[in-house]
Amino acid sequence: MPTGNMTSGAGASFTYDEANRVSSITEYSGGQEEFSYSPDNKMVEQLVSGTFEYTWYGAKGEKLGKFYPSSVSTNPDGTWMPAVYSANIWFGSKLIFEGGNAVYGDRLGTNRANGARFYPYGDEITSTANNHVKFATYLRDSYTGLDYADQRYYASTYGRFNTPDPYVAGGASSGSVNNPSDPGSWNRYAYTRGDPINRNDSRGMDDCPIYGFATGSGCDDGTDDPCDPDSAAFNPLMCQQGSSPDQPPDNPVPQVNCQQQLENTIDNLLINKGPGGTPSPLIAYDAWFVALGLQDNINPLLLVAVAGNESTWGTSHLAKADNNLFGVMSCHRANGQIACQPAAYSSFADSISGGASVLEAQIYTRGNNTVDKLYSGQKGAYCVDQPGFPCSKGDTAVTQILTGVGANPNKLGFPCPPENNP
Repeated sequence: MPTGNMTSGAGASFTYDEANRVSSITEYSGGQEEFSYSPDNKMVEQLVSGTFEYTWYGAKGEKLGKFYPSSVSTNPDGTWMPAVYSANIWFGSKLIFEGGNAVYGDRLGTNRANGARFYPYGDEITSTANNHVKFATYLRDSYTGLDYADQRYYASTYGRFNTPDPYVAGGASSGSVNNPSDPGSWNRYAYTRGDPINRNDSRGMDDCPIYGFATGSGCDDGTDDPCDPDSAAFNPLMCQQGSSPDQPPDNPVPQVNCQQQLENTIDNLLINKGPGGTPSPLIAYDAWFVALGLQDNINPLLLVAVAGNESTWGTSHLAKADNNLFGVMSCHRANGQIACQPAAYSSFADSISGGASVLEAQIYTRGNNTVDKLYSGQKGAYCVDQPGFPCSKGDTAVTQILTGVGANPNKLGFPCPPENNP
């Protein structure tokens, strides 16, 4: 792999400032971008063809949105607010909405919205609009096709960063660059040391293994802390609340955020439920299942189990034709009779929202608060017996799915205690 800063590529030439950050990008086809950075190296100002854009960040480094300072409104108290270009919404440490569009991050943080598919190093298989989060939590720039990785730029076409990794921890710790025992770490331009399936690098500083979820806030803060999920040394079995990273406790107790654990469980359940043992297409919506479960006070594992049973894990004809994952019917009266047909949804996310609303009404309005009651087959239940289609089969299947992942089919509320919910 070539080394040295990228000075050209992706249809443009690049210049760098004294801190080795991209200061300008000039396209061969015309047009230029210029960049300014905060003291912690986050890009905060972008000049695009004469128009300034400002990026604001939250207390934990999460991107809040992009704004145009050249178009402002004045508040009654005399303060001013720039015009909003796009605003982000976060669920804990995961980005779920970007500029009004839902973000469906998979286990690596790659946005799978609108059916987006990627090769291992980030090249798109299906083309979608740029200027959005795409591969592994990175924002893909529409002018160059490069990915902004918080601390560096990444070129998915070449599978490398355009500048060397500035993070060096003596070369001795696992996961650091220049580790003598890990030749894959010697190349400071490479992405995740050649393992883009099981590792990601949210900040472009140091890659980390994925334990079923990607935080989006960075992989390593420079410390080998087994209690920190963002650390490459993260190991919940070596951590308990109040313990020192340098002195693992005699009786370690895992400390994993409840909602992250739900996403882990969903990922582990769906990882081989697709055709031929491949991941189910529902796996891209793990955070969405949890978010709606929290909103409607439903165990997200119930949502996954019902959707999986009704749609053959997102691969049934109804799921493909109408994005209908829950077998929801749309009924109306015609000629004195009630006619029903499967409801059509705009996306899987829309169907999950609809299914969650139906189950919420079943559990809390109709009192069908166990799987047995949901699938009783009686009028008013979630599943009503039809000739040749007894609901008992669904009852058995959903119960087996839930008990298989340690969930209680008789307790269908959101399982995380309030102190674990944002």
